[in-house]
Amino acid sequence: MKSQEESLHSQHRVCVINCSDTCENSGFMWQRVLGFLRANNYDVGPALDGCQTILVNTCCVTQGRIKQAQETIAAARRAGPHARVIIFGCLAGLSDARALGNDVVLIGPHSLADLQQHFPYQVPLAESVSGTLDAEALCPYQQKVNNQDAFVLIAQGCVNNCSYCNIKRAKGNVSSVQRTAICAAIEQGLAHGRQEFVLLADDCGSYGADVGTNLLDVLDAIAKIDRRVRVKLHSLFPGEFLAMAAGLIELAAGGLISYANIPVQSGSQRVLAMMNRNYDIAAVAARLAQLRARAPATWLHTHFIVGFPGETDADFAASLRLVPQFDEVLFLAYSDNPGTRAARLDSKVDAAVVRARLAEVKRRFPSSCVTVISDT
Repeated sequence: MKSQEESLHSQHRVCVINCSDTCENSGFMWQRVLGFLRANNYDVGPALDGCQTILVNTCCVTQGRIKQAQETIAAARRAGPHARVIIFGCLAGLSDARALGNDVVLIGPHSLADLQQHFPYQVPLAESVSGTLDAEALCPYQQKVNNQDAFVLIAQGCVNNCSYCNIKRAKGNVSSVQRTAICAAIEQGLAHGRQEFVLLADDCGSYGADVGTNLLDVLDAIAKIDRRVRVKLHSLFPGEFLAMAAGLIELAAGGLISYANIPVQSGSQRVLAMMNRNYDIAAVAARLAQLRARAPATWLHTHFIVGFPGETDADFAASLRLVPQFDEVLFLAYSDNPGTRAARLDSKVDAAVVRARLAEVKRRFPSSCVTVISDT
């Protein structure tokens, strides 16, 4: 028999809307929120009719994603005018998010535990973590990261300052999870039959900078847990990859690292300088070749931004030349995010030129291993 409190919770209808279902980091947070609400017997679903609370997960990586979230929130409020609105995720972490409405509750990426202030509970958020991400949390867009993996958050934020990045504006400097907690999550996953673990961070390479350690230290600790464990590095800043390349290559050659997303963003040194991404792209390419030679089974993923302010045909061609070094590539149209330094740069690339370049990508690389996203 349900307790009186459980019965009350089951009568509290929460409409949940996910505007960020292709982001693994966001999916992890969304899964935690859903788990918390369900563990405490709230009536959770997509229906707006009769709901007391509208809960929206948001993204701020591009203006297209921000617009999608804004339109979704506006439509939800029209459909449920008397419902409380709670917005979380990266958009809620931006300083200008208050423009979404003075009556909206904002819960930023570092403040997820604050959700407990708005929902009476018996099971705390920290005890509702699920290691896997189901379809309502994540729609995978790449071949080697999927809903069968176990996901382990190791950090949020980063030490870098890319000139175009809204994520840094939303999350700030790196905040690392303690190594003991990471290893405990790996051990828990193993106990449930998992062997593939996605290490989640905005930049895995920034891990530990705030607590006097680094990514290699936590990988060494993970490797000692069980030789069957395989890890996937979900986003590794190329400059940090260079700094740790020797150790990372050894760990990959030994079988620990089965996947690495190393988002180079451009093959042009000139464009990288404007992006404030301070690494030698030729040196990155050389280290990638070494990694490929020593660990051919390790799947390499990358991102390229197309149409960054001032990008020329020659700069774009330099990016295309790097494509063969990776197993899978995402091309993303540049988005002018207000409040970032890149948004103030001159020499904007005409939208027609960006569309033509993305079309060229599709012509030259018709493989399923190349994805093009034009929505900015």
